[in-house]
Amino acid sequence: MATISQENIGLQHEKIIIQLTKDDYLPSVQKSLKKLSRDAAIPGFRKGMVPIGHIKKIYGQSLFTDEVLKAAGSKLEEYLIETKAEIFARPIPAESQVQYTFNPDMPEDYTFEFEIGTRPAFEIPLFANTAAIPLHKVFITGDMLQEEIEKLQLKAGDMSETEEVQSENDVVHVEIKEENQDGQIVDDGINTKHSLLLKYFADDVRTMLMNKKVQDSITTTVGEAFDKEFKDAILKDLS
Repeated sequence: MATISQENIGLQHEKIIIQLTKDDYLPSVQKSLKKLSRDAAIPGFRKGMVPIGHIKKIYGQSLFTDEVLKAAGSKLEEYLIETKAEIFARPIPAESQVQYTFNPDMPEDYTFEFEIGTRPAFEIPLFANTAAIPLHKVFITGDMLQEEIEKLQLKAGDMSETEEVQSENDVVHVEIKEENQDGQIVDDGINTKHSLLLKYFADDVRTMLMNKKVQDSITTTVGEAFDKEFKDAILKDLS
């Protein structure tokens, strides 16, 4: 049975020590060897008839190592859940961790050390003076609710290809290339591709794109292409 201990090694810095016995991992090693013996396809043997000794000779080292490390990781996970540890990120192997050479022919007890950073406990006295805290009432109109519903429907909906542009929620594929003052494409200039909703385009461009079929195209400038409401956000995204 594995034993687990924890010690403080610094400010918000803890070490977790896991001591594994052979009983913690050997049953899993034997189970994995038997499964490989049944499932492995090895020349010279019928499937399901490969001797465990032969499997151990081929896969024993890697399988043994995997099961030992898996057992250590499992015990660590159980400990963190049981203690409800408040930690930052994932535990990392301690600098003092012994680097083992795992030998399937000589199973032994192993000790693993992990370091964790713990979250500091603190309180924010938000309600120390409730008289100074303004309370706001938020009113949601029917239009606001409908707009949010349409956004959720658009995000959660399934996409399908159409033969022509028919709706402001259709996606248009845009290719942006940088030109010089003479209207020539700059070799090392901006050359990007994006997919945008039709409703993001300015009225004139939107009219030009409506009812366009697959492989059709139009040419316009970035400055004139997009609706004023969305232009800044789109230009920032395209940069």
